Amino acid sequence: MSDQNPPPPSGPYPPQGQGSFPPQGGQPYGYGQPMPPQKKSHLARNIIIGVVLALILMCGGCFAIVGVGANEVAKEVDKSIKEEQKNDTPTEVKEGQAFKHDGYAIAAGWKVGEEEYGGTTITNMRVTVEEADPDVEGGRSAWLTFRFYKGADVLLEVNCTSNEMQVGETSKMDCSSLETEPIKGWDTIKVADAF
Repeated sequence: MSDQNPPPPSGPYPPQGQGSFPPQGGQPYGYGQPMPPQKKSHLARNIIIGVVLALILMCGGCFAIVGVGANEVAKEVDKSIKEEQKNDTPTEVKEGQAFKHDGYAIAAGWKVGEEEYGGTTITNMRVTVEEADPDVEGGRSAWLTFRFYKGADVLLEVNCTSNEMQVGETSKMDCSSLETEPIKGWDTIKVADAF
């Protein structure tokens, strides 16, 4: 005798062609409600973004500080250049009168005279250091050039130097020119730094 109906197979699914599966999109056979998708944690990503933003802000702050510092340095350099240009630009002085130039005070009583071997010089000139030079270590020596003009023509230059002095000290100045003949007819004297 043959059995026309074989025993039902064991397992969660019915054999092929027998029974039916649940409809597509429905709940699977023998399971509960579908689980909602699990949320992904973004903690590592947020930490990396925070670190990158902090680095960008720190770099920006550093650039700002460097920029402000560079601007201050540029202002000081411009100020120094303008002061040096002022010292190098000849300023009119009157024979025998006291004047100040580049942190030096020249006393009244100096005179234009003839050198021993010809030419023109300045005599009886005394200088006092009133200001220290921050770029020079130790004392300062005055190096001044006096130009004698007739109108716009430069007739003669007389270079004068002093001993090295500290602030408040005074020294006589030695003056000489390269001319061998005394000059006459000048109408203006101007002084500037020798270099």
